[in-house]
Amino acid sequence: MATEKRGGPKSLAGKAKASKNSATHGLTASTPHGALEIASVKNYVDELVGYYKPQSPLEMLQIERIALCRSKLTRLYEVEQASLELATNDVAENSMRILERMHGFSGWSKGIAAQLIEGRKDIFPLGLTAKTLKAIHDELAQSTVEIKTENALIREFPCLIRFLKMLWKTHGNAEFSADRCLSWAAKNIVPIEYLAEKDVTEPLPPYEAMLMRVSIDTQAQDIPATSTRPKDSPLGFHLSVRDDLMRFQSLWKAFEAATELVEKYQATRLLMLKSVTIPADESDRLMRYQTALERRLSSAIGELLAIQNRRYNV
Repeated sequence: MATEKRGGPKSLAGKAKASKNSATHGLTASTPHGALEIASVKNYVDELVGYYKPQSPLEMLQIERIALCRSKLTRLYEVEQASLELATNDVAENSMRILERMHGFSGWSKGIAAQLIEGRKDIFPLGLTAKTLKAIHDELAQSTVEIKTENALIREFPCLIRFLKMLWKTHGNAEFSADRCLSWAAKNIVPIEYLAEKDVTEPLPPYEAMLMRVSIDTQAQDIPATSTRPKDSPLGFHLSVRDDLMRFQSLWKAFEAATELVEKYQATRLLMLKSVTIPADESDRLMRYQTALERRLSSAIGELLAIQNRRYNV
């Protein structure tokens, strides 16, 4: 049984859409598309006329066919190059899409990495710098002392205290309190959404709950006038301080992971740029246009040469 041919769209909407196919890019139109292509065809016609010196309307017709096909092939190559450039720019400019492909890194590290890739300088909260944060992290990592009082906190962590004093001087006028300033600063060190993920299974302690209600953009006057840490025992104070200090360490670890992530991002980005291709459906469509145009061009050239051979042999 003979195979039924599809023959294109059957509905009125489908036919209307198909009728506009050649108008979108002009590659399949039988006439020049737009001012640039009209000028291109004219230039090719002038060159061909100067070379072949047609003597009849039929020869001129073939020259015009050749010029039109050649111009549309040039246009086709430009469309293909533009598509590749758009795809390349999409990869080059969309850092977050590349970062999302990286596994084994937290959303916090990816956020810091995105800022590093953008070249931002203020990637840390509260005016922290990488140098200051590393110094604080190192002295916290080396400490083995239980922090049972505010004086012990001041003695054990000089780098941290210098940073807190600078922060206090910038934002407040009251007498400096390492305890209360640390409570406030620690809340601003770790993003709220990160804390929510970490503490989702258990309720926040009272002072943590209070700090979570304070806006990130508040100044030192929002710091409580008295310490909000547990007062039932020295151990309770130590555990409370330790939780705050761990946030500085968490920020440094997230930053270290982010720097590693940036290196992987750069390597992956280069590979993606090298492998950029036009989408398969678009590539197939352009290939079909190219094949059809090359056949038409070859046919027109062949017919022109045949006409001129007959003229010369008469």
